[in-house]
Amino acid sequence: NRTINKELQYFGGFLSWVKSDYHISAQLDGIRGLPYKRPLPAVLTPGEVNKILEASDPFWRALILCLYGLGLRWSEATQLRKSDVDLKAMSVKMIQKGGNEKSLPLSEELAKALEDLGAKDNTAEYIFLNEKTKKPVSNIRKALQRACKTAEVTKRVTPHLFRHSFATHLMDAGVNMRIIQTLLGHSQIGTTEFYTHVSIGNLRDAANKLY
Repeated sequence: NRTINKELQYFGGFLSWVKSDYHISAQLDGIRGLPYKRPLPAVLTPGEVNKILEASDPFWRALILCLYGLGLRWSEATQLRKSDVDLKAMSVKMIQKGGNEKSLPLSEELAKALEDLGAKDNTAEYIFLNEKTKKPVSNIRKALQRACKTAEVTKRVTPHLFRHSFATHLMDAGVNMRIIQTLLGHSQIGTTEFYTHVSIGNLRDAANKLY
């Protein structure tokens, strides 16, 4: 239904253009979208995340920790500069999607992983650098495939899935939604509220296992 609704939207736009530019009568009121319910995204369990981390080499492990431990988008994680990280304050400076700056707390595990990476090449500007191109890495697909195979995780794992899992696990742990909104960098609380449905879905799955 989602695809059909998009096509109807495009067609409605075309009819509006015809009506406006060619002064042709076009019946727009009869076009109605089909009911569509956004599907719940897949979520990794904490155990699956740990298995993937254990199966990854130090470079990719640190990057995955940024995705999951900070809830970063792929573009945000790969654009991290060494100057953004303050190991003394245990924080990392981030430029959000809308251009606003925020500071996120580092866990001891992530701080150590970033410190170890930074010690390898003090001249590099970016933390997650492609050694061949000397630019930020652009693809983690093969590294994730190897790690998931070793960890025996059969779900389709993408970088954004770690962000989904980060938010859902915080929701499951009872963290205030406003805090989760701030960590994710959502401008609207409604975007964050989506994860309440994911969390309820997880609870339902757990309850179903009792029978």
